[in-house]
Amino acid sequence: MHSSFSVPQGDVRPLPIGHETRDFFRHAVAGAGDAVVVTTADLERPEPVIVYVNAAFERMTGYAAHEAIGKSPRILQGPLTDRTVMERLKADLLAGREFKGATANYRKDGSEYQVEWRVTGVYDEGRLVNWMAVQRDVTDRWRAEKEAEEARLLLAEANARLEALAATDHLTGLLNARALYERLRQEHSEASRHGRPLSLVILDVDRFKAYNDAFGHPAGDDALRGVAEAARSETRDYDMAARHGGEEFALLLPNAGVEEAEIVAERVRRAVAEREWPLRPVTVSLGVATFPRHARSCDDLMRAADRALYAAKEAGRDRVTTATALD
Repeated sequence: MHSSFSVPQGDVRPLPIGHETRDFFRHAVAGAGDAVVVTTADLERPEPVIVYVNAAFERMTGYAAHEAIGKSPRILQGPLTDRTVMERLKADLLAGREFKGATANYRKDGSEYQVEWRVTGVYDEGRLVNWMAVQRDVTDRWRAEKEAEEARLLLAEANARLEALAATDHLTGLLNARALYERLRQEHSEASRHGRPLSLVILDVDRFKAYNDAFGHPAGDDALRGVAEAARSETRDYDMAARHGGEEFALLLPNAGVEEAEIVAERVRRAVAEREWPLRPVTVSLGVATFPRHARSCDDLMRAADRALYAAKEAGRDRVTTATALD
């Protein structure tokens, strides 16, 4: 048993255990190895003092009876003792309620153990004379539960990493097409529910096949990584940049109207065009479409952005084109 009261001054005489509880007390002492601690319960004194411990307490804590008797139960407290539990213990006892709780205790040698305990009043003909705590060492169970929780967290982290890998394009580090479609459905649902705009920008590397043919696939991969970096750098934290497939990328812009999406698309176009490319300049063409101005459904939004991209290519490439508004 612990207490957060201050240490008393002067001599403290043990108080007797009332005859009404002797049978209960003997049963607790003779129980399945549980430690029993009896303290004074004089509410006029600032802190209870141990007046009895059983053999199980001595084995559990390393304190011999003569080392514990006359001391405050605070000898079992330490840095990991839960202070909120101790405050609840104090409040329950002062209110005359039985207390049940668990926290960390400390043995005489300083080692930690976990204990569950119950504290109740001992009465003699209706008069409170002692508090008695029955304590059970649950360290092994606590460790097993802690290890199981740690294993669960490690498994959750591993699963999260696997899920992230499954949603990530290995070449660019952007999300892949599957993740794009999932997020598009989610954001479209949110935009529909709350009446907010949702913009989609699809961009394609201009004349990428000729670039690959001229400089080889490793150089082409470097170019795709460069475009991905430009796309990522010019979007907001809550926007989504994805590799749609091959040399095509997509930007999903929640809560962005047409004008905002055009600004983002132009920033990406300029970032790619102004980047220092080692072999030859690289440019991109971009198509912008916004829900609900250009499309109602997810599929229609994708098709509208694709048509705008195609129009940008037809108009000479290295430009941003916006979809045609619905009637």
